[in-house]
Amino acid sequence: MGRVMKNRKYEKISIYPVISMIVVIIVMFQFISCTTELYETIKKIASEDTVPPTVLAISPNNDEIVAAVDINISVTFSESMDPDTITDSTFVLSDGPYRINGQVTYNGSTNTAVFNPSVDLFFCNIYSAQITTEAKDLAGNPLENDYSWSFTTSDVLLVDSDVAESGNGKSWDGAFKTIQEGLAAAKEGYQIWVAEGTYVPGPDNTYTFQLKEGVALYGGFSGSEGSHEDRDWTTHLTVLSGDINGDDIGFTNNAENIDIVVTGANDAVLDGFTITGGNSSEDDVGPFEAAGMINKNTNSPQIVRNCIFEYNAGWNGGAMFNENSSPIVQNCIFNGNTAGQYGAGIFNWNAPSPIITNCTFYGNDAFLSGGGMENWNSSPIVTNCIFWGNNAPSGPEIGDSGTSLITYCLVDGGWDGEGNIEGDPLFIDFANDDYHLQPDSPCIDAGTNGAPSIPEKDFEGDLRIIDGDDNGTATADMGADEALK
Repeated sequence: MGRVMKNRKYEKISIYPVISMIVVIIVMFQFISCTTELYETIKKIASEDTVPPTVLAISPNNDEIVAAVDINISVTFSESMDPDTITDSTFVLSDGPYRINGQVTYNGSTNTAVFNPSVDLFFCNIYSAQITTEAKDLAGNPLENDYSWSFTTSDVLLVDSDVAESGNGKSWDGAFKTIQEGLAAAKEGYQIWVAEGTYVPGPDNTYTFQLKEGVALYGGFSGSEGSHEDRDWTTHLTVLSGDINGDDIGFTNNAENIDIVVTGANDAVLDGFTITGGNSSEDDVGPFEAAGMINKNTNSPQIVRNCIFEYNAGWNGGAMFNENSSPIVQNCIFNGNTAGQYGAGIFNWNAPSPIITNCTFYGNDAFLSGGGMENWNSSPIVTNCIFWGNNAPSGPEIGDSGTSLITYCLVDGGWDGEGNIEGDPLFIDFANDDYHLQPDSPCIDAGTNGAPSIPEKDFEGDLRIIDGDDNGTATADMGADEALK
């Protein structure tokens, strides 16, 4: 009897999988039936649709100037499209008569097709995009007409000293080899992007990097970027050097060096460079000119930003000389420059109103006056800067016979003006050119957010205005560095 009961129990258990399988089969048939009905319904609705699809939106827009070359091109339709008809044969990108290779994808939930070029586009170029009438909706209705538009990539020219030979400057592979070529080709409104490396103006000391009116020169690129925001000038050092022979050690071996490394121009931009090795004397360039950069008789302000001026030896204005010019100087470091007379860092002479904001001056030496800065008959507006460790018999930090407005600055030895302080700025390691601020630096949150032309970011690209001292108020620091918590 016990054996019979055991067998019956075994038989009862063994039928459970069979029942489960039957249930699954029934559900599957129901699902297939519903799916088939749904498909037939959609197909029926689609077959009744005779309205051709239209294009609702495109990107880039027609005639738009785009700032980057590593971009996708997209188009959004008025209704769901047949994915099989959205291909690189119906969505075409062209450079003149040449088609651009790329991958086309379609997103049915947004009715958007995207063309992803297989390579970066060229700068300074016009591209044409087209959706042909072979693109169809789910009912098989084609576009009524081909839809075409065009856009232009930014007016950017590329320079890379590592290319084997110069190209047309429109791609990194075809970059110009020298900055001089880029400046010669650039027109007003152009940008020139320069890859890391050392660049010399020319073969003898009379050459200079003559900036061009309305042209922006940017350093700090690795040589592969497709967007301006991708550069990093602290990692990819881009040096404008006066050292023709490449043998300088500080100020030794510099007799043959370029007189003036950079010469400014109206509405020009110089951003992300180290300017070094300029060596001028009164006999070379006259009594009132510099070695690093000269801005002379420029009526419209130019911008000098995120630059380091070091080891330039001038007669007046070792690093920078401004005459009848009012440049905007932001996030710059002036260190180790010398002047035979005045203004080893900056000499402003008959300069109406230069704006100097969030700059650091250290270790500059003038033989007479103005180790950091000298002002003659000038009215510079100097804000959120550090002047410390500069040397001169008179006015070691600042020599001033003008009407300067110097506020919210740390000046070694003190300086009258709102918000000014004195003392040690507590750099991390000034002996090794590290001008980051220590956590207890008196310069942290000691500047003003109202500084004229205050940059949004510091000299490393970090956000400029933060709450560095945790008092609940975000305030700019003094100097080129904004200390991070």
